[in-house]
Amino acid sequence: MAPALGAVSLPGCPAELPSLVREIDDGGLVVAVREAPLADAESAWTAPEEPGVRTVLVP
Repeated sequence: MAPALGAVSLPGCPAELPSLVREIDDGGLVVAVREAPLADAESAWTAPEEPGVRTVLVP
């Protein structure tokens, strides 16, 4: 899997998709998330970010 955006050229992306899907399916791609209610989208958007943690808005 590519370590960063730009590691694979845009035209090369479709060729990388099967290996990415396998990596996800095997559990090799783990993303740390912080859930925030959709009703709190404004405060979640402006809250300080934790390195490596992605905010996910949930209903």
